[in-house]
Amino acid sequence: MPQRRCAAVVTAAGASARMGGAAKKEFLAIGGVPVLALAVRPFLSAGMDRVVVTLPAGRLADAAALLAPHLDIAALTLVEGGDTRQESVRCGLLALADAPPDLVLVHDGARPWLAPDLLKRVADAAARFDACVPVVEVTEAVKEIGGESDAGPVAAAVSAPLVLRHLPRRLLRAAQTPQGF
Repeated sequence: MPQRRCAAVVTAAGASARMGGAAKKEFLAIGGVPVLALAVRPFLSAGMDRVVVTLPAGRLADAAALLAPHLDIAALTLVEGGDTRQESVRCGLLALADAPPDLVLVHDGARPWLAPDLLKRVADAAARFDACVPVVEVTEAVKEIGGESDAGPVAAAVSAPLVLRHLPRRLLRAAQTPQGF
């Protein structure tokens, strides 16, 4: 049986808006190493055939200069991403179109601590089942909410949505990356 060709698409094209501030979170350093370099390293170490990194428009040179002291830049394909994660993944997949891999792992460039065993388990499961999304248990009390309350002066004063359902944690999981197919 031939060896499967594996590629990774690491998305780092977002604006880091939820973090606040002007700095792009993937470009910040932890222990002197950019978060993006830490997110990409496991894929290079795993021997992926190709690693594509999606970046904001106009930031390819900045990213290359930032990553060069920490990674083999020649082993990466840097491409501009889109306005959404979905568009950025599409841009990363288009960069693989010249030699389509058998398996693709999509990872968030703001997640620096990808364990090698998780990468392997996701790749193996995606190869076996055609797709894999790693998940973790939800610890928060998650609620489904609905429209504005018309239940009286207290509810109207806070103008809060109504809790429609208390979702059972035992049935919920939060999606993680890498996601493979």
